[in-house]
Amino acid sequence: MDYFNKNQKLQALEAHTATMQGFKRIRRGARYVIHSPTKLLVVCLGTLFPVVFWHYRYIVCDYTPEAWFAQILDDILAFTIFVLTLFFVNLLLWLWGGPLETSRFQDNLVRCGFVNAAQEAPILISKQLSPTNSRITIFEFYSCGISLDEWIKNTSAIDSALNITTADTKQGIDNQHVCIYAVPGSSRLPGMLSWRSEYATGKEGVVVLGESLLGSVTQDLNILPMTIIGGTTGSGKTQTAVLIAYQLLQQSAKIIIVDYKGCADWDIPAFEGCPKASSPEELLPLLDMCIREMERRKVLFREAHARNIVEYRAKTAQPLPRLVICVDEAADVLGQNVSKEEKAAAAQIERAFEKISRQGRSGGINLLLSIQRPDSSISGQIRSNCPARYCGRGDRILRDIVLGDSIDDTVQLPDVPGRFLSNEGILFQSYYFDGYASQEEEL
Repeated sequence: MDYFNKNQKLQALEAHTATMQGFKRIRRGARYVIHSPTKLLVVCLGTLFPVVFWHYRYIVCDYTPEAWFAQILDDILAFTIFVLTLFFVNLLLWLWGGPLETSRFQDNLVRCGFVNAAQEAPILISKQLSPTNSRITIFEFYSCGISLDEWIKNTSAIDSALNITTADTKQGIDNQHVCIYAVPGSSRLPGMLSWRSEYATGKEGVVVLGESLLGSVTQDLNILPMTIIGGTTGSGKTQTAVLIAYQLLQQSAKIIIVDYKGCADWDIPAFEGCPKASSPEELLPLLDMCIREMERRKVLFREAHARNIVEYRAKTAQPLPRLVICVDEAADVLGQNVSKEEKAAAAQIERAFEKISRQGRSGGINLLLSIQRPDSSISGQIRSNCPARYCGRGDRILRDIVLGDSIDDTVQLPDVPGRFLSNEGILFQSYYFDGYASQEEEL
């Protein structure tokens, strides 16, 4: 008996939800009609037809007003016309009040088990292209009591059920509505993307990293000044670091290259005049220079009443260049793979990096660290001051170290060279940068 009563209760809840959502859909359709002259005209024509029929009812139905049954037939026709007109108008409003896929989406969510305690699946109430990105479709659901955390946790199941690839899941107009920002499930990232000069944004401090399913992925160093790029050998992390440095160089930034492997990966025409360090003895003087420059800029900003490099340039019209320290294989630089004799120098280098990571943002002094395993070589202070993080091919330990706890446990790192996952959960294919080809193209 308890099971029977419970089943009846669940059926009653399901019927109540369907009825209320049906009324809300008609109400949304009425709002759309008010703001759409074409749809308003269709409704007016639909209601005009019964008026015309009523006027010519004697001819159509072949009877006269004097017939003994005329009054009865008039009453029947009036009632029928009223009901059909009401049904027609409400049917139009219902059709216009939401997408036609609503029922199919709900059935597919039931099939994948994404339901609430009453076995109700969320209801799709609107579907529209994003006004800011034509690649993205925004699906708005009535969540039926399922929390946003559950939506995010079940993203893979929802994507499979609806044949979409979710880019983001957000709260809707209130806690009962959820919006999914997605692209078609058939969308795929390319295996390789070649860099072209026209991809550059032209904005100072803003670099283009690659392409996601949603479009270009960029980083603004005025907002995200320090960067860590993690990944195993062959993941493309050095190539991405070179791409970032090249774009900043085109913006008149000063680039310092640190690579204890001999800077072979940076041996391209664009970086010929850049200072390079392949040993602690070469690096320490460069870091001392950077710290002195950072202190000098603090004085300049204070005198100009500017908070950062952007305000200083705007107020003084002085072309103060950005200074970017690019460190390849930072584990070698920061002491993970050095001898005991080099430990003191590595500690001094680490303290300099920590100071720059803390204070360099406002002065336009940026760190770009490329590394395989940052757990034992990059201090917690440096990691916490690097808000931009990207991780390529690697294991779960590497993912957690580089990206932190901002990524769901079910998310796997990409296993494609040049493909990265950001700490914001964005998967993208980095552009492949050939320094020589780019130089020829510009010439």
